[in-house]
Amino acid sequence: MAPVYLFGYDHFERIGRPEGLLGNWDIFLNVINIEARTGCSQNHLVETLYGPKETTEYDPTRSNFNRGVTRPLCWLGLLWEDRKGLSFFADGDLYKTPLWMASLKLDTDDMKPDLRLV
Repeated sequence: MAPVYLFGYDHFERIGRPEGLLGNWDIFLNVINIEARTGCSQNHLVETLYGPKETTEYDPTRSNFNRGVTRPLCWLGLLWEDRKGLSFFADGDLYKTPLWMASLKLDTDDMKPDLRLV
């Protein structure tokens, strides 16, 4: 059921953002596989994928990434977001769960923890 939900369902259509994101699940999962080894923020993932944002204004890319990628991964139990002490709109750090490691086989699994995708 999880592959159908992640790969066969258009998460961006549901949230009214048909433009989606530049990239695909292969890229998203491999970047998260490396960056979330010891926990990382949503902002860090978006900056790793798309570069730093110059302003502090609303960022549709960050919002789309949250709603279309990280939130579905959290709902499936593949990622866990530590939200202790945060407000409703704040983002916590994201961590891979044991289910992530048991169910996903990715190209970046064999990369050493100190290497990063750029």
